Amino acid sequence: MSKQRDEVVVGIFVLVAVIAAISGTLWLARRGFSKSYPEYARFSWGQNVKPGQPVNLAGVQIGYVDAVELDETGYLNVTLSIDRGRRIPQGTTATVANEGFFGDKSIALTPCTASPPPITADTSVPATARVTPTCRFNGFIPPGDSIPAGRAAPSMDALLMRVDSVSGALSDVAKTTVFVTDIAQFATVNAVYAEVFGDHRPARSTVQVAALPGGAEVEIEVWAYRPS
Repeated sequence: MSKQRDEVVVGIFVLVAVIAAISGTLWLARRGFSKSYPEYARFSWGQNVKPGQPVNLAGVQIGYVDAVELDETGYLNVTLSIDRGRRIPQGTTATVANEGFFGDKSIALTPCTASPPPITADTSVPATARVTPTCRFNGFIPPGDSIPAGRAAPSMDALLMRVDSVSGALSDVAKTTVFVTDIAQFATVNAVYAEVFGDHRPARSTVQVAALPGGAEVEIEVWAYRPS
């Protein structure tokens, strides 16, 4: 009886240790040692936003998704936990971004961009010329405020369906060229491609490139023919 009781105690101890280890890992993954403050964002349904996903400002992680509440009017009310030492500039917008090919998501915070001043024939520009921001800096978003939603980059499905709306049908597509930055991910890209096109099989070329504009991992050039 004593041996059986000891085995039960050991089993309970191991179970508690495993639960504590998993909880600790999740806590650290959510940057448990860092102090944070809340910000809020709102996205439409179907964005696959979940607690624990990273929040990136201009590509640098500054927090994580703390909570997601379903709004029955068709929106997700998202609470972001932002590291205390980070501040988000006014004019920043929030979008749901893809992380790789496997469906992972992150919240991308995009601040205002800057553009070079106009150059005329009579203008000489030194190498250290300052830039004129496209939106005037107006301080930082205060803690507990809402970050407006930006315009998310369209998915491959959306881009190909847009061809469908312009040409009349995806069956009008005669040729595509798929540019990828990692040919090892071709099988994943091909699965999405095949799902969108269905039984239609236009001529296709696939090319691996060193980089794509905007940090994209896939770019598709589509040629469609629509008889007049």
